[in-house]
Amino acid sequence: MSTQQTTSIFMNQWQAYQWAIEQNVMGHEQLVEIAAELINQQFQNRPVIMADLGCGDSRFIPDLTRTIHLDRYYGIDLADNALNLSAQWLLNNNITFQQFSHDLFSGLPETQVPPNFIYSSFAIHHGDTSQKRQLMQALYQQAGRGTLFLLIDILLHPEQTRTEYCEMLEQHFEEQHCRSDWLASIMQHVYEFDYPETIGSWQDIATSSGWQVLYQQALNKFDKYPVLIMLLQR
Repeated sequence: MSTQQTTSIFMNQWQAYQWAIEQNVMGHEQLVEIAAELINQQFQNRPVIMADLGCGDSRFIPDLTRTIHLDRYYGIDLADNALNLSAQWLLNNNITFQQFSHDLFSGLPETQVPPNFIYSSFAIHHGDTSQKRQLMQALYQQAGRGTLFLLIDILLHPEQTRTEYCEMLEQHFEEQHCRSDWLASIMQHVYEFDYPETIGSWQDIATSSGWQVLYQQALNKFDKYPVLIMLLQR
């Protein structure tokens, strides 16, 4: 996906995204709670250098890292609008950060200090299975020993096709009373860019690349919008 495509999508869907967050349509409240606890358990006694792949506006980073020492944060995204909003969130919360306009499927950008924690939420599903595998392999090769990777992303139900997933998701947003103009924009994006995996496929993509699975959970706050939380270690 090009920078222009990413920025255009971000702008067109920004209001819909804000609505989905405020109404907890995607289960963010539960996801943040679980993710924050996992991060706290792993990093109680050591500083964190965090790389966020597909960071968007970084709005949940302060809540995710409030109980740990976040030494440095790398925000990685192709949408300049998202990076601008991200910078404001991070500045307002006194987080030391560096931003990269960078395609996440190219792996980690070069940094003076390598991260010991990789994070990605609702971003990697924009690549097909082959792209996901290539990314996970690249990240494994770039990461230092012991690096942790927390992945949050969308799930297919077992035996479900991508078309069935898209239809199910559209029904979910309709049930949540999404505005029709927002729904049209959301579904255009979903049909064009969303490539969910089953939990088994996600696990295979990770472990075949060398990652060790420390924790995984399918969050079913909404049956029509299941989400995977997976903690991996290099």
